Amino acid sequence: MPEQLSVFHLIAEASLLVQLAEVQIKLGNGLGAEAGLRRALELGADASRVRPLAARAVMVQGENGRALALLEGGEVHPDAAGEAGHVAGQLYLAMGNIDAARAGFDAAIRARPRDSMLWVDVAHFRDANADAAGARDAADYAIGMAPANTATFA
Repeated sequence: MPEQLSVFHLIAEASLLVQLAEVQIKLGNGLGAEAGLRRALELGADASRVRPLAARAVMVQGENGRALALLEGGEVHPDAAGEAGHVAGQLYLAMGNIDAARAGFDAAIRARPRDSMLWVDVAHFRDANADAAGARDAADYAIGMAPANTATFA
């Protein structure tokens, strides 16, 4: 029984570290998020679920090459495919690979069509590619999904 309780605590701690990393990323603390995710993996978190979030944490630190290598360094769990596509879209856009960025954003939209912040990034992508009408449509869609979220006005 104590072993089962111990395993439960490790799983719970890993889960909390992943949730904390999500908050740290939103606050711009990629280094703290990366450290927390590393610890979560040590505690047994599923690498295929954590990989896209870890890549985002590294991307927030401005290390796009390392973030892309991390993202592409192994399998991604289907439940994390939306985040993987979103991160890939942002990374490839920053690196100037428009076709790969489009593929990443398309994959993210298929997995998370109601993610308002994803649509904000799609609007930025479309704007960067001289698609003003598409950018406006994506921005309007993001605002419509989350009208109280001022970040959708970015």
